[in-house]
Amino acid sequence: MGLISSALDEMNSEEIKWEAPLIDFQKILGTEYERARISNVVNTIARGSKIGKAVLEQAAASGYTLYMDFMTDACAACFVDKKKIVLNPSFPQETLVSSLVHEARHAEQAERATWTGDRGAFTMKTELMLSRAEEADAQATAAAACYEIRATTGNGAPLRSMYETDPYIVGALTNAAEGKNAAVTDKMMQAAFKGWFDNDEIVIAYEQCYQVAQMEDASKKKDYSKTPYNKTLSSAQIVTAFCVNPDGKSYFSDDKNVLTDRRLSAINADTVKAFDKFFQERKEKTGKPADKSYKALKTRDGERSLKSVFQGIKRSFSAEYRKTSERDKSNLLDLNLQGDASDIRRMNHLVNDLCENQENRKILTALKKAGYSVAFEESMRVGAVRDDYKKSILLNPAMEDNGLKKALLLQSERVETRMSAMNRLMAMRQKKSR
Repeated sequence: MGLISSALDEMNSEEIKWEAPLIDFQKILGTEYERARISNVVNTIARGSKIGKAVLEQAAASGYTLYMDFMTDACAACFVDKKKIVLNPSFPQETLVSSLVHEARHAEQAERATWTGDRGAFTMKTELMLSRAEEADAQATAAAACYEIRATTGNGAPLRSMYETDPYIVGALTNAAEGKNAAVTDKMMQAAFKGWFDNDEIVIAYEQCYQVAQMEDASKKKDYSKTPYNKTLSSAQIVTAFCVNPDGKSYFSDDKNVLTDRRLSAINADTVKAFDKFFQERKEKTGKPADKSYKALKTRDGERSLKSVFQGIKRSFSAEYRKTSERDKSNLLDLNLQGDASDIRRMNHLVNDLCENQENRKILTALKKAGYSVAFEESMRVGAVRDDYKKSILLNPAMEDNGLKKALLLQSERVETRMSAMNRLMAMRQKKSR
């Protein structure tokens, strides 16, 4: 990693000292300081989490190597074919804790279900269930490990760090706990797993990265040999292989068909169009019939563009949003905000930022008094639209936050003006009727 790595080592060499890892990984590679950082993360997990320790022990027993390397827009990665897990040194220790558990869980998934790497072989319905279950389980496991670390050692930094980027998962896990620092249960794992599906932006992004991208690559190469899309797996087979608790049993043993739930299996309208296009092209070139398994799945409302999806993901990982993640669980005015979890989090952020100015807060209060709702509308060509009949304000999510704040404030001022005018009119009518 050259000069950058050396500079980081020199800058941080006094912060973390080498400590032998409590889990016997055969190889922890890198500079002295990188190895110390990795061992520190391993030991934080091993000392504090039964779930996390078991996952790391499985990865170690399978011969995985740990090392650090800089990556763009990724905190960590697992290379199953090479049996390597890489951590991004630009992220803090508390963030790397959940990331290491997450990637080690992927390694464990691959050991339990060798068919996970056989992408392109399964029907689209199965492909969607597979990719989603892998990620949802890995994040649920990471959240459970961070929760246990806080409960066991009092170190809440890893859980707070994970909450900043995945409030849906962490929030669902902790809300399902039977008491503060209660032991992790199957119900908590189920809640965290389902919480992954509440982040619409992430779900859509995975459709693009796993399914659509593979189709585009096959079409570009005009090679359809690796994309037959004709094998099937059931929800029960997938969750039995992936969603395993420390006792070796599926934490979805009482709900093995969970992946067929209409909400969890829904797909984006743009994704449906991409599937239709691919199978039509493949049929024209090879004569192979189209896979129709996805046709019966629910299509999400609206047609959120991929550009807005990735902008939303980038925004949620930004320093600004991470800094205010706790504040933005709700908005200071308790306004009626509508949309999915990621939309509401962004609107909370906008409203709360505006409320730092008392004059702005006073203006926004008019929306609550008048009973207006606020929502995003993807197809808009302007910044904001107000519907006084339905008492709603629609904002264009493609706008930057500063533009949205101005648009929201402007519409609030107009609502306030309209309310004042109506109040004056009513007062005049009442005066005349006397």
